[in-house]
Amino acid sequence: MIKYLKDILIQYFSVQLRHINCTELQSYSLFKSYHIKVAGQEYILQKLNTDYFFDVTISIQLFQNNFQHLNKNNFNYALPKIVKNKLGHQLTMYKDEVWCLTEILPELTTLQTVQNTKQAHQIGKALAQFHYVSQNFEVEPYTKTLPQVFYTEHIIADFEFALQITEDANIEEAHDVIIYLQDRLPVILQTDAIAKVQFPKKLIHGQATLQSFMFNPQDEVALLTNWHKSTTGSILYDYTLMLKSVSALQALDCTLTEIPLFSTEFALAAHQAYMSEIKNVLTPIELEHLESYYKMIILLESMQYVTQFLLGNKKIKALYYTQNLKKATNQILLHQLLSDQVYS
Repeated sequence: MIKYLKDILIQYFSVQLRHINCTELQSYSLFKSYHIKVAGQEYILQKLNTDYFFDVTISIQLFQNNFQHLNKNNFNYALPKIVKNKLGHQLTMYKDEVWCLTEILPELTTLQTVQNTKQAHQIGKALAQFHYVSQNFEVEPYTKTLPQVFYTEHIIADFEFALQITEDANIEEAHDVIIYLQDRLPVILQTDAIAKVQFPKKLIHGQATLQSFMFNPQDEVALLTNWHKSTTGSILYDYTLMLKSVSALQALDCTLTEIPLFSTEFALAAHQAYMSEIKNVLTPIELEHLESYYKMIILLESMQYVTQFLLGNKKIKALYYTQNLKKATNQILLHQLLSDQVYS
């Protein structure tokens, strides 16, 4: 077991460390998550993103209040419980890091990739039920203290800055991705402006990827976890993350080969399940711009990845030199495939 994990776990458990089973979870987040098993009980240990949340206590308070709201309104899925450390604190400090331990139901598993349409349908249905039940949650106290999920202007500014200072060889290698994104900048800006002004601001999960939906042996979603990026914004952001991760048959950073990277069948199943539950909740302006908003988020993520490639992979670390460029390329492939088939 890695030393820093030992230092964190001893702040929660009195048993000998050799009796603690610890498995790292694959995550689309930059920060680590671990599945912990101790004496028949299971937990998720997660490092919180303090670059994103400058005051993580606000985030913790938000999702605790959210849990109370969901439980009062008969939410159909289980929710994790925050475990206090030995000092009675909900968060554990380790050097410059902040960690949180949550208790989860035993015998549940997360998916690395979706295996069948039932799983995809279950994910879409679960996310829609969260959005439906939480639609009346009072977000106003949090709107000025929580971050936006995307700072579009900053992403574009970083992209344009990278184009100005990067060596010609890297520009040439990323040429196709750069041109694709530049051609779509006007649509990105228009969609972002519409979303900021006209989309209602609601409670969102913030990390609605596969790792946040835990399944029982019957391929049914039983628990929603990973609430540490819960914030306020458009619920279509959650929908986009959900649909992207359901679509991926392989990690988005893998090498492009003849093996299909995405499943439009699974994406369509999740989309239909989500819309059947939530269509009457979405406003006319959200329904009208559903596809363009989804495309915008994908393109902004592609822009972030190619920017990191151009700037030498300083903020989003790469296992190999072109990894972030391949992530950017795969986002564009997903953008093209789902535009043709899910929204046709």
